[in-house]
Amino acid sequence: MRITGIANFLEAFPSFVAKLVLRYKMKPTLSDYVENLLKGLEYHAVTGKKIQKNQFGGHKMFSPSDV
Repeated sequence: MRITGIANFLEAFPSFVAKLVLRYKMKPTLSDYVENLLKGLEYHAVTGKKIQKNQFGGHKMFSPSDV
């Protein structure tokens, strides 16, 4: 699966800095988030049960008060 996004806030930085941030900070962080999201979808599809908040891991961008 491939997801494409645009990090507009990085336009203020030199391109080599933006590439470093994307590669070593944002991509791993968002990859973990998508992995946990897919685990939740699979769990719901298999069990039919509702997923609890952060059941498969929290994320500081999407549930900051819990992480």
